Amino acid sequence: MNMYKILLVIALFFGGLFSAQSYFKIDGMTCKNGCVYRIKSVVQKIDGVSNMSVDFDKRILYVEYDSNKLDDSIVISKIADNTTFTAKKIKKKTKKKKSWLERLFY
Repeated sequence: MNMYKILLVIALFFGGLFSAQSYFKIDGMTCKNGCVYRIKSVVQKIDGVSNMSVDFDKRILYVEYDSNKLDDSIVISKIADNTTFTAKKIKKKTKKKKSWLERLFY
């Protein structure tokens, strides 16, 4: 039983080493249901994609994938070849957390 747990931890660790995540700005989406469905149907069929989501309001596509099987350029080209949308890789903006001192005065 303990050997099984060790092997599971090793598999999860090494599986995470090859995973990547990227954000893409999608231009050309005009409808919430049909456009989002089209993007999802194309991206989910790409070999190596493990998770994805589309935020229609922000026009952002989030993709988690196996970096051994594909990269950002493949996702971009699949979207361009199979839809009327364009995709461009972006960096996800993260808010810097304020320290307790900054929150006290601002």
